[in-house]
Amino acid sequence: MTRLYLSDLRERQGLSPNLALLQLLVTDQAKSGEIGKVLLKTAETDGEFERRLSLIETILGNKFPELTEEMIMQILDLKKMDITQSRFYQQIIREGLQEGRQRGLSSRGSSTRSSRGSSTRSSRGGFCSSVSFIKSSVW
Repeated sequence: MTRLYLSDLRERQGLSPNLALLQLLVTDQAKSGEIGKVLLKTAETDGEFERRLSLIETILGNKFPELTEEMIMQILDLKKMDITQSRFYQQIIREGLQEGRQRGLSSRGSSTRSSRGSSTRSSRGGFCSSVSFIKSSVW
């Protein structure tokens, strides 16, 4: 059995992501911000990024109760992004417009119908237009 004291993590580098999250508990605000940025930058998937961000926000929010969510976002170099400016949203809009044109042509007498499911596109577009994403400027 190996004992691990949080105080031993304070100055260590090259830790696994899980130990780096624990390191946030024993470091000052500036060092916690640096660790948080690295953790977010090294996330390999959007889901992993979101999970890490949630944990980091929770740790920093509890450790430094004077910080607002906006201040934490600033410490981590994060900004809110207008979803309408994302490539994903723009692609969905283009596909929707193209599908609309195809349907318009087919309603004028053409028997060709689009094989794409419009309900998926519509629900995606509706969802995307009402949600704002968080994106790291270091990512």
